[in-house]
Amino acid sequence: MQIKEVQEKLKISSYTLRYYEKMGLIQPYRDENGYRNYSEEDIHKIERIMFLRDINVPIEDIKDILNNKVTFQDVLESHIQKVNTEIESLQYIKNMCEDLKEKNIPLLDQVIEDNQIGDKKVKKRDLKKVFGYFKKDQTVIIGTKFDLNMYFRTFICALITAPVLAFAVTKYLQMVHILEMETVMNHIFIYLILMILVILLSMVSISYM
Repeated sequence: MQIKEVQEKLKISSYTLRYYEKMGLIQPYRDENGYRNYSEEDIHKIERIMFLRDINVPIEDIKDILNNKVTFQDVLESHIQKVNTEIESLQYIKNMCEDLKEKNIPLLDQVIEDNQIGDKKVKKRDLKKVFGYFKKDQTVIIGTKFDLNMYFRTFICALITAPVLAFAVTKYLQMVHILEMETVMNHIFIYLILMILVILLSMVSISYM
């Protein structure tokens, strides 16, 4: 069968056929005039190659299958692992892009300014440094370091929480006889200390997100 006949039968380009030949996947017989003649075995082999390429099996793996160096099942198992890794990577990127879109934060300029995209691939630790994200249960939350409202809410929470804690601590200290008497100054002093501690702890926890 001539190359044009193979093209029509299998819906494949002459370039692809020559590429398969160049890579050592097929070796069609050449007549005395140098024309390629494809046997039925060649056609069957090309069909198998086309199928494997349709599911993105690498050329080298296809060559190993055709040469019986590995089994089809072994290649499938390895290929599935690679596909799963790619899916996880794409899902990670998808989650990050969705969060960026939802946050509506112009982060790209910030990345460029901080020289975080000098390489083709931005490392996750660099993304954490620039974007301020943390990943939990396959969900990426981005922009926490740039959210001033979070710090304001933390301060308000400290103002509300500290008096309650101050009252409780004062009562406890009286019970264990560390404080001899309950005074307004005692409450104010303990309140200020607790408020500062609550704010500091909150700021530290936000910084490490």
